[in-house]
Amino acid sequence: MSRPSIHQLLAPLSAVHAARVFSAVGSVMASACSLLLSVCLTVPVNAQPVVELGPLKAPVGGSTSDRFGTAVEWQPDFFAVGAPGWRSPSSTGVPQDLAGAVHIYNRGPLGGFIYANTLVAGSGAGAGDAYGQALSSTPDWLVVGAPSTDVTGLTGSLQLQAGVAWIWSWDGTMWQSMGSVQHHDPRSIDTFGAALSVWHDSDPIVGLPPELAVGAPLDNEPTNNCGSVTIFELSSTTSMFEKTAFIAAPVLPGASGYSAMDGLFGCSVILERDLLIVGAKRRTLSDSNQGLVFVFRRNAAGAPIMPSPPAWGPWKLMQVLPSETPIVLEEFGSSLDLYGRVLAVGAPGGSTSPGSVNVFLQDAVTGDFDPTHRMVGVGGGDTGDQFGAAVQINSGWCYIGAPGYDSGSGASSVADRGVVYEFRWTPSAALWELTRVLHPPNPSSFPTVSMNSPDAGMGTSLALGSGQVVVGAPKGNNALPSQGLVMVYEGEQGTCYGDVNGDGNVSSPDISRLFALWGSTEQFADLNNDGVVSGLDLIVLLALYGPCDL
Repeated sequence: MSRPSIHQLLAPLSAVHAARVFSAVGSVMASACSLLLSVCLTVPVNAQPVVELGPLKAPVGGSTSDRFGTAVEWQPDFFAVGAPGWRSPSSTGVPQDLAGAVHIYNRGPLGGFIYANTLVAGSGAGAGDAYGQALSSTPDWLVVGAPSTDVTGLTGSLQLQAGVAWIWSWDGTMWQSMGSVQHHDPRSIDTFGAALSVWHDSDPIVGLPPELAVGAPLDNEPTNNCGSVTIFELSSTTSMFEKTAFIAAPVLPGASGYSAMDGLFGCSVILERDLLIVGAKRRTLSDSNQGLVFVFRRNAAGAPIMPSPPAWGPWKLMQVLPSETPIVLEEFGSSLDLYGRVLAVGAPGGSTSPGSVNVFLQDAVTGDFDPTHRMVGVGGGDTGDQFGAAVQINSGWCYIGAPGYDSGSGASSVADRGVVYEFRWTPSAALWELTRVLHPPNPSSFPTVSMNSPDAGMGTSLALGSGQVVVGAPKGNNALPSQGLVMVYEGEQGTCYGDVNGDGNVSSPDISRLFALWGSTEQFADLNNDGVVSGLDLIVLLALYGPCDL
Protein backbone atom coordinates (compact mmCIF):
# COMPACT_ATOMS: atom_id res chain seq x y z
CA MET A 1 0.00 0.00 0.00
CA SER A 2 1.25 3.47 -0.85
CA ARG A 3 1.83 6.41 1.44
CA PRO A 4 0.22 9.63 0.16
CA SER A 5 2.21 12.87 0.21
CA ILE A 6 1.25 15.57 2.70
CA HIS A 7 0.08 17.73 -0.23
CA GLN A 8 -2.21 14.94 -1.43
CA LEU A 9 -3.62 14.56 2.05
CA LEU A 10 -4.39 18.23 2.52
CA ALA A 11 -5.78 18.86 -0.98
CA PRO A 12 -9.27 17.45 -0.30
CA LEU A 13 -9.89 19.68 2.72
CA SER A 14 -12.33 22.22 1.25
CA ALA A 15 -13.84 25.02 3.34
CA VAL A 16 -17.16 23.20 3.71
CA HIS A 17 -15.41 19.95 4.48
CA ALA A 18 -13.19 21.69 7.01
CA ALA A 19 -16.19 23.21 8.78
CA ARG A 20 -17.81 19.81 9.12
CA VAL A 21 -14.57 18.26 10.35
CA PHE A 22 -13.76 20.94 12.91
CA SER A 23 -17.32 20.70 14.22
CA ALA A 24 -16.64 17.03 14.85
CA VAL A 25 -13.32 17.90 16.49
CA GLY A 26 -15.08 20.28 18.83
CA SER A 27 -17.58 17.67 19.92
CA VAL A 28 -14.77 15.26 20.61
CA MET A 29 -12.55 17.65 22.54
CA ALA A 30 -15.44 18.87 24.68
CA SER A 31 -15.35 15.60 26.57
CA ALA A 32 -11.70 14.78 25.87
CA CYS A 33 -10.70 13.44 29.28
CA SER A 34 -13.50 10.94 29.75
CA LEU A 35 -13.55 9.97 26.09
CA LEU A 36 -9.82 9.42 25.88
CA LEU A 37 -9.88 7.31 29.03
CA SER A 38 -12.61 5.08 27.60
CA VAL A 39 -10.69 4.66 24.36
CA CYS A 40 -7.58 3.63 26.26
CA LEU A 41 -9.47 1.09 28.36
CA THR A 42 -11.97 -0.33 25.90
CA VAL A 43 -10.16 -1.62 22.84
CA PRO A 44 -11.01 -5.33 22.97
CA VAL A 45 -9.67 -7.65 20.30
CA ASN A 46 -12.58 -10.00 19.78
CA ALA A 47 -12.83 -12.41 16.89
CA GLN A 48 -15.90 -11.66 14.80
CA PRO A 49 -17.76 -14.14 12.59
CA VAL A 50 -16.32 -14.53 9.12
CA VAL A 51 -18.74 -13.03 6.58
CA GLU A 52 -18.46 -14.42 3.05
CA LEU A 53 -19.47 -11.74 0.56
CA GLY A 54 -19.22 -13.99 -2.45
CA PRO A 55 -16.95 -15.35 -5.19
CA LEU A 56 -15.67 -13.62 -8.29
CA LYS A 57 -16.80 -15.92 -11.07
CA ALA A 58 -14.41 -16.50 -13.95
CA PRO A 59 -15.78 -15.33 -17.30
CA VAL A 60 -16.98 -17.82 -19.89
CA GLY A 61 -14.29 -19.42 -22.00
CA GLY A 62 -11.90 -20.71 -19.37
CA SER A 63 -10.39 -24.10 -18.70
CA THR A 64 -9.13 -26.23 -15.82
CA SER A 65 -5.64 -24.79 -16.42
CA ASP A 66 -6.56 -21.11 -15.92
CA ARG A 67 -5.04 -20.62 -12.42
CA PHE A 68 -7.58 -17.84 -11.97
CA GLY A 69 -6.60 -15.95 -8.81
CA THR A 70 -2.83 -16.46 -9.00
CA ALA A 71 -2.56 -12.69 -8.53
CA VAL A 72 -5.16 -10.16 -7.35
CA GLU A 73 -5.15 -6.37 -7.15
CA TRP A 74 -7.74 -4.12 -5.50
CA GLN A 75 -8.41 -0.47 -6.14
CA PRO A 76 -11.48 1.58 -5.07
CA ASP A 77 -13.18 1.14 -8.45
CA PHE A 78 -11.91 -2.21 -9.71
CA PHE A 79 -10.51 -5.66 -9.00
CA ALA A 80 -7.92 -7.20 -11.29
CA VAL A 81 -7.48 -10.99 -11.29
CA GLY A 82 -4.56 -12.72 -12.96
CA ALA A 83 -5.18 -16.03 -14.74
CA PRO A 84 -1.77 -16.94 -16.21
CA GLY A 85 -3.06 -20.23 -17.64
CA TRP A 86 -5.97 -18.69 -19.59
CA ARG A 87 -6.20 -19.55 -23.31
CA SER A 88 -5.83 -16.20 -25.06
CA PRO A 89 -5.73 -15.47 -28.80
CA SER A 90 -2.47 -14.82 -30.62
CA SER A 91 -1.97 -12.02 -33.14
CA THR A 92 -3.62 -14.30 -35.72
CA GLY A 93 -6.59 -15.00 -33.46
CA VAL A 94 -5.65 -18.59 -32.66
CA PRO A 95 -6.10 -19.42 -28.93
CA GLN A 96 -2.81 -20.19 -27.20
CA ASP A 97 -2.57 -22.58 -24.26
CA LEU A 98 -1.32 -21.07 -20.98
CA ALA A 99 -0.98 -17.64 -22.61
CA GLY A 100 -2.68 -15.87 -19.73
CA ALA A 101 -5.15 -13.04 -19.18
CA VAL A 102 -6.23 -10.46 -16.61
CA HIS A 103 -9.92 -10.12 -15.82
CA ILE A 104 -11.25 -6.75 -14.68
CA TYR A 105 -14.24 -6.39 -12.33
CA ASN A 106 -15.71 -2.91 -11.87
CA ARG A 107 -17.63 -1.68 -8.86
CA GLY A 108 -21.37 -2.01 -9.40
CA PRO A 109 -24.16 0.37 -8.31
CA LEU A 110 -24.79 -1.58 -5.10
CA GLY A 111 -21.12 -1.68 -4.09
CA GLY A 112 -20.35 -5.14 -5.43
CA PHE A 113 -18.05 -5.97 -8.31
CA ILE A 114 -19.19 -7.01 -11.79
CA TYR A 115 -17.11 -8.56 -14.56
CA ALA A 116 -16.21 -5.84 -17.07
CA ASN A 117 -13.60 -7.05 -19.53
CA THR A 118 -10.47 -9.11 -20.09
CA LEU A 119 -7.01 -7.70 -20.84
CA VAL A 120 -4.54 -9.75 -22.87
CA ALA A 121 -1.03 -9.12 -24.18
CA GLY A 122 -1.00 -6.12 -26.50
CA SER A 123 0.67 -7.83 -29.45
CA GLY A 124 -1.20 -11.09 -29.11
CA ALA A 125 -0.53 -13.97 -26.79
CA GLY A 126 2.05 -16.69 -27.06
CA ALA A 127 1.67 -20.19 -25.67
CA GLY A 128 3.01 -20.37 -22.13
CA ASP A 129 3.55 -16.60 -21.66
CA ALA A 130 1.98 -16.71 -18.16
CA TYR A 131 0.52 -13.22 -18.65
CA GLY A 132 -1.11 -12.37 -15.30
CA GLN A 133 1.37 -14.24 -13.12
CA ALA A 134 2.06 -10.95 -11.31
CA LEU A 135 0.09 -7.71 -10.97
CA SER A 136 0.64 -4.25 -9.52
CA SER A 137 -1.66 -1.25 -9.66
CA THR A 138 -2.55 2.28 -8.67
CA PRO A 139 -6.00 3.80 -9.29
CA ASP A 140 -4.87 4.79 -12.81
CA TRP A 141 -2.24 2.20 -13.72
CA LEU A 142 -2.17 -1.57 -14.02
CA VAL A 143 1.02 -3.52 -14.76
CA VAL A 144 0.87 -7.17 -15.76
CA GLY A 145 3.80 -9.56 -15.57
CA ALA A 146 4.27 -12.22 -18.24
CA PRO A 147 7.54 -13.78 -17.02
CA SER A 148 7.53 -16.72 -19.42
CA THR A 149 7.22 -14.68 -22.63
CA ASP A 150 9.80 -15.38 -25.34
CA VAL A 151 11.71 -12.23 -26.33
CA THR A 152 14.12 -11.41 -29.16
CA GLY A 153 17.56 -10.78 -27.66
CA LEU A 154 20.21 -8.24 -28.61
CA THR A 155 21.80 -10.69 -31.06
CA GLY A 156 18.47 -11.28 -32.82
CA SER A 157 18.01 -14.77 -31.43
CA LEU A 158 14.88 -15.80 -29.55
CA GLN A 159 15.35 -15.87 -25.78
CA LEU A 160 12.89 -18.33 -24.26
CA GLN A 161 11.00 -17.22 -21.14
CA ALA A 162 12.96 -13.98 -20.89
CA GLY A 163 9.81 -12.21 -19.74
CA VAL A 164 7.87 -9.00 -20.34
CA ALA A 165 5.78 -6.56 -18.27
CA TRP A 166 2.73 -5.03 -19.94
CA ILE A 167 1.45 -1.61 -18.89
CA TRP A 168 -2.14 -0.33 -18.95
CA SER A 169 -3.44 3.16 -18.19
CA TRP A 170 -6.99 4.10 -17.18
CA ASP A 171 -8.22 7.13 -19.17
CA GLY A 172 -11.45 7.53 -17.20
CA THR A 173 -13.46 5.41 -19.60
CA MET A 174 -11.40 2.38 -20.54
CA TRP A 175 -8.00 0.73 -20.13
CA GLN A 176 -5.46 1.86 -22.72
CA SER A 177 -2.41 -0.24 -23.55
CA MET A 178 0.85 1.63 -22.95
CA GLY A 179 3.00 -1.08 -24.46
CA SER A 180 5.52 -3.17 -22.56
CA VAL A 181 8.95 -3.08 -20.98
CA GLN A 182 11.60 -5.77 -20.93
CA HIS A 183 15.14 -6.45 -19.74
CA HIS A 184 17.75 -4.29 -21.48
CA ASP A 185 19.65 -7.46 -22.40
CA PRO A 186 17.04 -10.24 -22.35
CA ARG A 187 18.29 -13.80 -21.86
CA SER A 188 16.47 -17.10 -21.70
CA ILE A 189 14.68 -17.82 -18.40
CA ASP A 190 15.30 -14.37 -16.87
CA THR A 191 11.61 -14.43 -15.80
CA PHE A 192 11.47 -10.65 -16.07
CA GLY A 193 8.04 -9.62 -14.77
CA ALA A 194 7.81 -12.22 -12.01
CA ALA A 195 7.52 -9.38 -9.48
CA LEU A 196 6.18 -5.86 -10.00
CA SER A 197 5.64 -2.61 -8.15
CA VAL A 198 4.17 0.49 -9.79
CA TRP A 199 4.02 3.75 -7.87
CA HIS A 200 2.57 7.15 -8.75
CA ASP A 201 2.34 10.35 -6.72
CA SER A 202 -0.29 12.25 -8.70
CA ASP A 203 -0.31 15.23 -6.36
CA PRO A 204 -0.73 18.41 -8.49
CA ILE A 205 1.83 20.32 -6.39
CA VAL A 206 4.75 17.93 -5.99
CA GLY A 207 3.53 14.97 -8.01
CA LEU A 208 6.10 12.78 -9.73
CA PRO A 209 5.78 10.73 -12.92
CA PRO A 210 4.78 7.08 -12.51
CA GLU A 211 7.63 4.69 -11.75
CA LEU A 212 7.83 0.94 -12.10
CA ALA A 213 10.14 -1.69 -10.59
CA VAL A 214 10.30 -5.08 -12.31
CA GLY A 215 11.98 -8.13 -10.84
CA ALA A 216 13.76 -10.80 -12.89
CA PRO A 217 14.69 -13.34 -10.20
CA LEU A 218 16.37 -15.82 -12.58
CA ASP A 219 18.55 -13.21 -14.30
CA ASN A 220 22.11 -14.55 -14.63
CA GLU A 221 23.91 -11.31 -13.73
CA PRO A 222 26.55 -11.64 -12.38
CA THR A 223 26.13 -15.43 -12.24
CA ASN A 224 23.42 -18.11 -12.34
CA ASN A 225 19.97 -17.08 -11.08
CA CYS A 226 21.26 -14.17 -9.04
CA GLY A 227 18.36 -11.99 -10.12
CA SER A 228 17.91 -8.30 -10.86
CA VAL A 229 15.48 -5.37 -10.64
CA THR A 230 14.99 -2.71 -13.30
CA ILE A 231 13.48 0.71 -12.56
CA PHE A 232 11.47 2.54 -15.23
CA GLU A 233 9.91 6.02 -15.29
CA LEU A 234 7.24 7.43 -17.57
CA SER A 235 8.90 9.93 -19.89
CA SER A 236 7.04 13.20 -20.47
CA THR A 237 8.75 13.39 -23.85
CA THR A 238 8.03 9.96 -25.31
CA SER A 239 5.05 8.96 -23.11
CA MET A 240 6.81 5.62 -22.68
CA PHE A 241 8.37 3.97 -19.64
CA GLU A 242 12.14 4.31 -19.91
CA LYS A 243 14.83 2.61 -17.85
CA THR A 244 16.40 4.78 -15.16
CA ALA A 245 18.28 2.15 -13.14
CA PHE A 246 19.31 -1.47 -13.29
CA ILE A 247 20.24 -3.25 -10.06
CA ALA A 248 21.81 -6.69 -10.36
CA ALA A 249 21.95 -8.78 -7.20
CA PRO A 250 24.47 -7.03 -4.92
CA VAL A 251 27.60 -8.92 -3.90
CA LEU A 252 28.02 -7.82 -0.29
CA PRO A 253 31.40 -6.65 1.02
CA GLY A 254 33.66 -9.57 1.95
CA ALA A 255 31.56 -12.10 0.05
CA SER A 256 32.55 -13.96 -3.11
CA GLY A 257 30.88 -13.33 -6.44
CA TYR A 258 29.15 -16.68 -6.07
CA SER A 259 27.38 -15.67 -2.87
CA ALA A 260 24.51 -14.26 -4.92
CA MET A 261 24.14 -17.41 -7.04
CA ASP A 262 20.61 -18.85 -7.01
CA GLY A 263 19.55 -16.12 -4.58
CA LEU A 264 16.53 -15.07 -6.69
CA PHE A 265 16.99 -11.36 -6.02
CA GLY A 266 13.87 -9.69 -7.40
CA CYS A 267 11.38 -12.41 -6.45
CA SER A 268 9.43 -9.67 -4.65
CA VAL A 269 9.70 -5.90 -4.84
CA ILE A 270 8.23 -2.68 -3.40
CA LEU A 271 8.86 0.75 -4.94
CA GLU A 272 7.48 3.71 -3.04
CA ARG A 273 8.81 7.26 -3.32
CA ASP A 274 12.49 7.10 -2.40
CA LEU A 275 12.34 3.56 -1.07
CA LEU A 276 13.04 0.33 -2.94
CA ILE A 277 12.72 -3.00 -1.11
CA VAL A 278 13.74 -6.22 -2.83
CA GLY A 279 13.35 -9.82 -1.70
CA ALA A 280 15.93 -12.53 -2.48
CA LYS A 281 14.26 -15.60 -1.04
CA ARG A 282 17.13 -18.03 -1.63
CA ARG A 283 20.02 -15.76 -0.70
CA THR A 284 22.40 -17.32 1.81
CA LEU A 285 23.78 -15.57 4.89
CA SER A 286 24.14 -17.65 8.04
CA ASP A 287 21.92 -20.52 6.89
CA SER A 288 21.76 -22.04 3.44
CA ASN A 289 19.18 -20.32 1.22
CA GLN A 290 17.49 -18.63 4.18
CA GLY A 291 16.60 -15.52 2.18
CA LEU A 292 17.35 -11.83 2.61
CA VAL A 293 15.63 -8.49 1.98
CA PHE A 294 17.60 -5.57 0.51
CA VAL A 295 16.61 -1.98 1.30
CA PHE A 296 17.66 0.76 -1.14
CA ARG A 297 17.00 4.48 -0.75
CA ARG A 298 17.16 7.09 -3.46
CA ASN A 299 19.89 9.71 -2.90
CA ALA A 300 20.19 8.65 0.75
CA ALA A 301 22.30 10.96 2.93
CA GLY A 302 23.92 8.24 5.04
CA ALA A 303 26.77 5.91 4.21
CA PRO A 304 25.67 2.94 2.08
CA ILE A 305 26.66 -0.65 2.75
CA MET A 306 28.66 -0.68 -0.49
CA PRO A 307 29.45 1.70 -3.34
CA SER A 308 26.65 2.00 -5.89
CA PRO A 309 27.60 0.92 -9.43
CA PRO A 310 26.73 3.51 -12.11
CA ALA A 311 23.86 1.31 -13.36
CA TRP A 312 22.08 1.78 -10.03
CA GLY A 313 21.52 5.47 -10.75
CA PRO A 314 20.46 7.35 -7.60
CA TRP A 315 19.82 4.20 -5.54
CA LYS A 316 22.00 3.25 -2.56
CA LEU A 317 21.95 -0.04 -0.65
CA MET A 318 21.37 1.06 2.94
CA GLN A 319 20.31 -2.11 4.74
CA VAL A 320 20.11 -5.88 4.42
CA LEU A 321 17.40 -7.55 6.51
CA PRO A 322 17.71 -11.20 7.57
CA SER A 323 15.06 -13.27 9.27
CA GLU A 324 15.04 -13.03 13.03
CA THR A 325 15.12 -16.84 13.25
CA PRO A 326 16.91 -17.98 10.07
CA ILE A 327 16.13 -21.51 8.88
CA VAL A 328 17.53 -23.44 5.94
CA LEU A 329 15.32 -22.84 2.87
CA GLU A 330 13.08 -20.52 4.88
CA GLU A 331 12.56 -18.33 1.77
CA PHE A 332 12.50 -15.13 3.77
CA GLY A 333 11.53 -12.33 1.38
CA SER A 334 9.11 -14.37 -0.74
CA SER A 335 6.40 -11.77 -0.10
CA LEU A 336 6.50 -8.14 0.99
CA ASP A 337 4.02 -5.46 1.98
CA LEU A 338 4.55 -1.94 3.29
CA TYR A 339 2.12 0.33 5.09
CA GLY A 340 3.46 3.62 6.40
CA ARG A 341 6.63 2.69 8.27
CA VAL A 342 5.57 -0.92 8.85
CA LEU A 343 7.10 -3.62 6.66
CA ALA A 344 5.85 -7.23 6.61
CA VAL A 345 8.11 -9.92 5.15
CA GLY A 346 6.86 -13.42 4.41
CA ALA A 347 9.04 -16.50 4.87
CA PRO A 348 6.80 -19.43 3.81
CA GLY A 349 9.45 -22.08 4.38
CA GLY A 350 8.21 -24.95 2.26
CA SER A 351 9.77 -28.30 3.12
CA THR A 352 11.69 -27.07 6.18
CA SER A 353 9.19 -25.11 8.28
CA PRO A 354 5.54 -24.03 8.55
CA GLY A 355 6.51 -20.48 7.59
CA SER A 356 6.40 -17.12 9.35
CA VAL A 357 5.99 -13.39 8.81
CA ASN A 358 8.47 -10.91 10.27
CA VAL A 359 7.38 -7.32 10.95
CA PHE A 360 9.81 -4.40 10.85
CA LEU A 361 9.30 -0.75 11.84
CA GLN A 362 11.17 1.99 10.01
CA ASP A 363 12.96 4.47 12.24
CA ALA A 364 11.64 7.93 11.40
CA VAL A 365 15.09 9.49 11.87
CA THR A 366 17.59 7.01 10.45
CA GLY A 367 15.26 5.38 7.93
CA ASP A 368 16.42 1.92 9.04
CA PHE A 369 13.98 -0.93 9.52
CA ASP A 370 14.13 -2.58 12.94
CA PRO A 371 12.60 -5.99 13.70
CA THR A 372 9.64 -5.89 16.06
CA HIS A 373 7.53 -9.05 15.79
CA ARG A 374 7.28 -12.48 14.23
CA MET A 375 3.93 -14.14 13.45
CA VAL A 376 3.21 -17.83 12.92
CA GLY A 377 0.11 -19.95 12.37
CA VAL A 378 -2.07 -21.59 15.00
CA GLY A 379 0.10 -23.71 17.28
CA GLY A 380 3.09 -22.78 15.18
CA GLY A 381 1.60 -24.53 12.14
CA ASP A 382 2.83 -27.60 10.29
CA THR A 383 5.74 -27.96 7.91
CA GLY A 384 4.58 -27.20 4.41
CA ASP A 385 1.79 -24.77 5.39
CA GLN A 386 3.58 -21.97 3.49
CA PHE A 387 2.43 -19.44 6.06
CA GLY A 388 3.62 -16.12 4.61
CA ALA A 389 3.37 -16.98 0.92
CA ALA A 390 1.21 -13.84 0.68
CA VAL A 391 0.90 -10.96 3.14
CA GLN A 392 -1.11 -7.74 3.26
CA ILE A 393 -0.86 -5.17 6.04
CA ASN A 394 -2.64 -1.88 6.72
CA SER A 395 -3.88 0.24 9.60
CA GLY A 396 -3.50 -2.24 12.41
CA TRP A 397 -4.48 -5.41 10.55
CA CYS A 398 -2.42 -8.06 8.85
CA TYR A 399 -3.66 -10.90 6.62
CA ILE A 400 -1.40 -13.84 5.87
CA GLY A 401 -1.93 -16.60 3.33
CA ALA A 402 -0.94 -20.21 4.03
CA PRO A 403 -1.79 -21.98 0.74
CA GLY A 404 -0.10 -25.23 1.76
CA TYR A 405 -2.31 -25.75 4.81
CA ASP A 406 -3.90 -29.23 4.96
CA SER A 407 -7.41 -29.44 6.39
CA GLY A 408 -8.82 -32.40 8.29
CA SER A 409 -6.93 -35.59 9.09
CA GLY A 410 -6.73 -39.18 7.94
CA ALA A 411 -9.09 -40.14 5.14
CA SER A 412 -10.84 -36.75 5.33
CA SER A 413 -7.64 -34.76 4.90
CA VAL A 414 -7.56 -32.23 2.05
CA ALA A 415 -3.93 -31.51 1.09
CA ASP A 416 -2.80 -27.95 0.29
CA ARG A 417 -6.32 -26.60 0.59
CA GLY A 418 -5.00 -23.40 2.15
CA VAL A 419 -6.22 -20.90 4.71
CA VAL A 420 -5.84 -17.19 5.58
CA TYR A 421 -5.00 -15.81 9.03
CA GLU A 422 -6.10 -12.41 10.33
CA PHE A 423 -3.99 -10.61 12.95
CA ARG A 424 -4.72 -7.36 14.71
CA TRP A 425 -2.18 -4.97 16.22
CA THR A 426 -2.96 -4.36 19.89
CA PRO A 427 -1.12 -1.22 21.08
CA SER A 428 -1.82 -1.81 24.78
CA ALA A 429 -0.06 -5.16 24.63
CA ALA A 430 2.35 -4.13 21.86
CA LEU A 431 1.76 -7.34 19.93
CA TRP A 432 0.01 -8.82 16.92
CA GLU A 433 -2.88 -10.99 18.05
CA LEU A 434 -4.53 -13.69 15.95
CA THR A 435 -8.21 -12.78 15.67
CA ARG A 436 -9.74 -14.94 12.94
CA VAL A 437 -9.03 -17.70 10.45
CA LEU A 438 -10.64 -17.44 7.01
CA HIS A 439 -11.63 -20.85 5.66
CA PRO A 440 -13.12 -21.81 2.27
CA PRO A 441 -16.64 -20.57 1.53
CA ASN A 442 -19.59 -22.38 3.03
CA PRO A 443 -20.92 -24.88 0.42
CA SER A 444 -24.50 -24.28 1.54
CA SER A 445 -24.13 -20.58 0.68
CA PHE A 446 -22.11 -21.01 -2.52
CA PRO A 447 -22.80 -24.52 -3.82
CA THR A 448 -21.34 -23.99 -7.30
CA VAL A 449 -17.81 -23.00 -6.20
CA SER A 450 -15.32 -24.39 -3.72
CA MET A 451 -11.89 -23.81 -2.24
CA ASN A 452 -12.23 -26.97 -0.15
CA SER A 453 -10.42 -29.13 -2.68
CA PRO A 454 -6.93 -30.62 -2.91
CA ASP A 455 -4.28 -28.17 -4.11
CA ALA A 456 -6.79 -25.28 -4.13
CA GLY A 457 -4.08 -23.07 -2.61
CA MET A 458 -6.36 -20.66 -0.78
CA GLY A 459 -4.23 -17.68 0.28
CA THR A 460 -1.81 -17.79 -2.65
CA SER A 461 -2.76 -14.17 -3.32
CA LEU A 462 -4.36 -11.46 -1.17
CA ALA A 463 -5.66 -7.92 -1.56
CA LEU A 464 -7.36 -5.52 0.88
CA GLY A 465 -9.82 -2.70 0.33
CA SER A 466 -13.05 -1.07 1.54
CA GLY A 467 -13.34 -3.40 4.51
CA GLN A 468 -12.95 -6.43 2.26
CA VAL A 469 -10.37 -9.19 1.99
CA VAL A 470 -9.81 -10.68 -1.45
CA VAL A 471 -8.39 -14.21 -1.42
CA GLY A 472 -7.08 -16.12 -4.42
CA ALA A 473 -7.07 -19.93 -4.72
CA PRO A 474 -5.54 -20.71 -8.16
CA LYS A 475 -6.77 -24.32 -8.19
CA GLY A 476 -10.11 -23.84 -6.48
CA ASN A 477 -13.31 -25.01 -8.16
CA ASN A 478 -15.00 -22.24 -10.13
CA ALA A 479 -17.23 -22.73 -13.17
CA LEU A 480 -14.86 -25.61 -13.91
CA PRO A 481 -13.00 -27.91 -11.49
CA SER A 482 -9.56 -26.60 -10.48
CA GLN A 483 -10.03 -23.51 -12.66
CA GLY A 484 -9.17 -21.19 -9.82
CA LEU A 485 -11.37 -19.08 -7.57
CA VAL A 486 -11.31 -15.65 -5.95
CA MET A 487 -13.40 -15.19 -2.81
CA VAL A 488 -14.30 -11.89 -1.14
CA TYR A 489 -14.69 -11.80 2.63
CA GLU A 490 -15.81 -9.02 4.92
CA GLY A 491 -12.70 -7.77 6.66
CA GLU A 492 -12.17 -6.16 10.01
CA GLN A 493 -9.59 -3.73 8.68
CA GLY A 494 -9.58 -0.09 7.69
CA THR A 495 -8.09 0.65 4.32
CA CYS A 496 -6.84 4.20 4.36
CA TYR A 497 -4.67 6.66 6.19
CA GLY A 498 -6.45 8.30 9.09
CA ASP A 499 -8.58 5.24 9.87
CA VAL A 500 -6.79 4.77 13.17
CA ASN A 501 -9.44 2.54 14.75
CA GLY A 502 -9.88 0.41 11.63
CA ASP A 503 -13.64 0.78 11.09
CA GLY A 504 -13.44 1.83 7.44
CA ASN A 505 -14.11 5.54 8.10
CA VAL A 506 -12.04 8.52 9.16
CA SER A 507 -14.27 10.13 11.76
CA SER A 508 -14.62 11.31 15.37
CA PRO A 509 -13.55 7.98 16.95
CA ASP A 510 -10.28 8.22 15.03
CA ILE A 511 -9.66 11.70 16.41
CA SER A 512 -10.33 10.36 19.90
CA ARG A 513 -7.94 7.49 19.36
CA LEU A 514 -5.29 9.86 18.02
CA PHE A 515 -5.50 11.97 21.17
CA ALA A 516 -5.29 8.83 23.29
CA LEU A 517 -2.00 8.01 21.57
CA TRP A 518 -0.72 11.60 21.60
CA GLY A 519 3.04 11.80 22.11
CA SER A 520 3.57 8.09 21.52
CA THR A 521 5.41 6.37 18.70
CA GLU A 522 2.42 4.20 17.77
CA GLN A 523 3.11 3.37 14.12
CA PHE A 524 -0.48 3.21 12.85
CA ALA A 525 -1.36 6.61 14.33
CA ASP A 526 1.85 8.29 13.13
CA LEU A 527 0.20 9.35 9.88
CA ASN A 528 2.97 11.65 8.62
CA ASN A 529 5.68 9.11 9.48
CA ASP A 530 7.84 11.42 11.59
CA GLY A 531 8.11 9.01 14.53
CA VAL A 532 5.68 10.64 16.97
CA VAL A 533 1.90 11.16 17.19
CA SER A 534 1.34 14.93 17.19
CA GLY A 535 -0.61 17.82 15.72
CA LEU A 536 0.80 17.12 12.27
CA ASP A 537 -0.93 13.74 12.34
CA LEU A 538 -4.19 15.45 13.32
CA ILE A 539 -3.89 17.69 10.23
CA VAL A 540 -3.44 14.62 8.05
CA LEU A 541 -6.43 12.92 9.66
CA LEU A 542 -8.65 15.95 9.13
CA ALA A 543 -7.69 16.08 5.46
CA LEU A 544 -8.89 12.50 5.06
CA TYR A 545 -12.13 12.85 7.01
CA GLY A 546 -14.89 10.65 5.60
CA PRO A 547 -15.33 7.09 4.30
CA CYS A 548 -12.17 5.29 3.29
CA ASP A 549 -13.30 4.52 -0.22
CA LEU A 550 -14.02 8.11 -1.24
